Amino acid sequence: MMQLYKNERIDTLLNFYKEIDNEIDNFTQKTNLHCIEGCGNCCNVDHSNIEASVFEFFPLAFELWQNNKADELLSHLSENKPNICVLFRGDKNNPVKGYCSDYKNRGLICR
Repeated sequence: MMQLYKNERIDTLLNFYKEIDNEIDNFTQKTNLHCIEGCGNCCNVDHSNIEASVFEFFPLAFELWQNNKADELLSHLSENKPNICVLFRGDKNNPVKGYCSDYKNRGLICR
């Protein structure tokens, strides 16, 4: 079985994201403002209107690399050139609705 590589910097970043998620949870509990489940409006927009840093997606890239899926995604991106987030999975019946396929590794922009 493949031994997963541990990286303190990635762990530090993931812990930072957990802190952000906890703050967001506290905010939503206090204000009752939250995303609508299955909405997908933020994900299903033209990516040219969204700015995100490479740094935000290090945890995703690291996990893809660990699981030998990085080349597969790179090939998919090269061949398909999607105009929306590659993590978004639309509902078959309503493509505007959907979900993030890797919610824990989503970027800061998505939090």
